[in-house]
Amino acid sequence: MEKSRVETYRPVQSIEGGVDGEVETAYQLNSYKNVYMTGSWLWLWITITLLMIVLFIFLILWATGVFQQFYTVGGTVSYLPANKDIVATLFENGIEQESLTIIVNGSYNFNHKIRSGHTYQVNVLSDDDLTAIISNSSGTVGNEIVENVNIQVVDLETLSALRKDQILLEGGRQPQR
Repeated sequence: MEKSRVETYRPVQSIEGGVDGEVETAYQLNSYKNVYMTGSWLWLWITITLLMIVLFIFLILWATGVFQQFYTVGGTVSYLPANKDIVATLFENGIEQESLTIIVNGSYNFNHKIRSGHTYQVNVLSDDDLTAIISNSSGTVGNEIVENVNIQVVDLETLSALRKDQILLEGGRQPQR
């Protein structure tokens, strides 16, 4: 492809006394190459422009957290009596995200995924006659699934009976506090 070339001339010096007393003017050639971007310069400009657009899009996606990882939170429920349920609630950075009704013993997982680096907290609401003990109920999500939020349910009637048995075993005297 032939490159564009624009040639212009500008006066640099005027001399009197030329042929027949005329004023002669010397001209110098001004040459401007590639006034219009053609050939390799055009491709360089297009490449740099596209790279800048891609970099801009990447920075926007990175700033909005698209490239960060998200993980689920869960654990195991044990000692939940038959025909009873508990409601576990997941919070992310202090904001309630999801409530999950649990009706059987075993593993559970919240559907809501939490971004790596954010904090989580799990609270449990139960019937009046149940108490839930939660281990690892709060923390910061790292680079893996959180699966150690374990819930042990204690039936207060059973707990009360155990305390009565303990008191009877001690000879009917109430334990010292």
